[in-house]
Amino acid sequence: SLLLTEALRRNDFDLLARAMQDRAVEPHVRALIPGYDAVVSAARNAGALGVALCGGGPALIAFTQVNHKRVEDVMHEAFIDAGIQSRTWTVNVDTQGVAISMMQ
Repeated sequence: SLLLTEALRRNDFDLLARAMQDRAVEPHVRALIPGYDAVVSAARNAGALGVALCGGGPALIAFTQVNHKRVEDVMHEAFIDAGIQSRTWTVNVDTQGVAISMMQ
């Protein structure tokens, strides 16, 4: 979303948390993903700034400043507790952006 991009550009984590609140799709899809509420709650309790559906689901994405591995682990554990197998990745944010080099 544009708001999410702006939050990342500004390094504004309060805006990031608000930008990740999905009021359009999430209320309809969350019931279709076993363990969704527990996963989101676990991630937030572990320090995630926000958790949202990634695409149309069932993938979830979480942003955090700290405890990256802990957030990843508790999300994975919450899905296992709900009887769902999952895969997790922790990825870095590129803060440099596009770099153009001139070659001659």
